[in-house]
Amino acid sequence: MNKTLKMVIILSLFSVFSAASLCFVYQYTLPKVEKNREEKLKETIFSLVDGAKNFSILEKEGEILYAVKDSQDKTIAYCFMVIANGYQDKISLMCAVKTDLKTLIGISVLESYETPGLGSRIEEKDFKNQFVNLSTYPSITITDKKPANNNEVQAITGATVSSRAVINGLNAKLETIRKVYETQ
Repeated sequence: MNKTLKMVIILSLFSVFSAASLCFVYQYTLPKVEKNREEKLKETIFSLVDGAKNFSILEKEGEILYAVKDSQDKTIAYCFMVIANGYQDKISLMCAVKTDLKTLIGISVLESYETPGLGSRIEEKDFKNQFVNLSTYPSITITDKKPANNNEVQAITGATVSSRAVINGLNAKLETIRKVYETQ
């Protein structure tokens, strides 16, 4: 057998073995990854909504809401995911809103790859606290000064792209959710 054919066969066998190994590892770890994702979701929802004891998943027209329930099984809030385009990459948020869909309870940054020290400040308490009891109707606005209205959030100095990404993502998702769920 010539050298070239031998090399092609060896590389092909190695490639097949590598691909099979990756598939096996993926299939083995997938249930653990899903379980961890569910636990993180549950933990985040319960940390955002005081008095939360349980939640159910609502899905309508492709929009998912988590109906958060208290100990009497009464819906006390809704949570939803927001994926926004940040400066570096996608920003994933979990947001909690009162049942009127007009007042935020709070937000939690699930995943962000924004610039350390600038855009990453969206994960800091000072920025996230601005969303507690924030009016979302008609929409949230952004300002570079101290907020004067109950629907304003102050942008992070030097990270207005990240701040705007959060606000724009929230406004877009809330508008969609209102259209889908307020017609019930």
